[in-house]
Amino acid sequence: MMEDDEDSDFDGDAIPAPFCANGDYDTPGTHTYTMERYDWSLVQDTWKRIVGMDPAELPAWVVGLDRFYSVTDLREIERAGVVGGEFASTNSRYLHGKKTFALRVGYRGFDFKHGYQRQRDKSLGHWKDELHTIEQDIKACMPSGSSIAAAGRTDKLVSAVSQVISIMIGGETETTADQILALAREEEPCRSGRLVFYDCRRAPQSFNAWAAATWRRYLYLVPLDDREGRRREDLDVPFMEQVFRNVEGLPLPYNSFSYGDNRKAAHRKAASDICTLYRARAFEVDGAFQSA
Repeated sequence: MMEDDEDSDFDGDAIPAPFCANGDYDTPGTHTYTMERYDWSLVQDTWKRIVGMDPAELPAWVVGLDRFYSVTDLREIERAGVVGGEFASTNSRYLHGKKTFALRVGYRGFDFKHGYQRQRDKSLGHWKDELHTIEQDIKACMPSGSSIAAAGRTDKLVSAVSQVISIMIGGETETTADQILALAREEEPCRSGRLVFYDCRRAPQSFNAWAAATWRRYLYLVPLDDREGRRREDLDVPFMEQVFRNVEGLPLPYNSFSYGDNRKAAHRKAASDICTLYRARAFEVDGAFQSA
């Protein structure tokens, strides 16, 4: 397994699915041939198990090795509203105004062929029905009229176990975090198992998951055995570990994370698109993993 943590504009503990190249399956020695020899369905099954697990039983390598780069604890976000006095305030802005909640969400990426962001089908040159996306499913589970923001917009087939979502709802009702969580779990996306809501906490009114995120963590699972159970020879885990160690702490350019004036500045080789790779590791995990 390969892991890296980086400082970026997004956070969501997104778990990119392995890619499967298309091409000539009968050409030994090609990259396509090498990748297709391995049973990627085992990786898919592993993430399916992880997304559906009780959070308290997640393996240590999923949870994270320390409290800084690990599964997000929403209680820390909730605590900001308590310590800051907002939740106990009698100011009408907070007492009767809109309320913000933070949710930790998981999803099975292989159930979403179009990724996170809501979009419409333009395959015939004009807009048609909306495509099935994670954001569409989340929106369907939230109270009517609520606005949502995600810490990260994952690509197609990417799974997650700690995607943080912020929602803002009108203040005319006394909706609680427990009510939001209970109602969301009754909706079809959750009943099907493709979407999971692990936790929901009230957050400060100004909290926005997209704007507040400062890092994101990726986990890549690669099968070490082929479909016949033979150990692959083209991936040296200790060597990959050495390679990753050499890039730890390096500020690297990530143009895709910049936008607007920042993107223009990035093209002028400014530092606005620079992110730091805080941690990178390569190690073996057992497919029949034990809980943490």
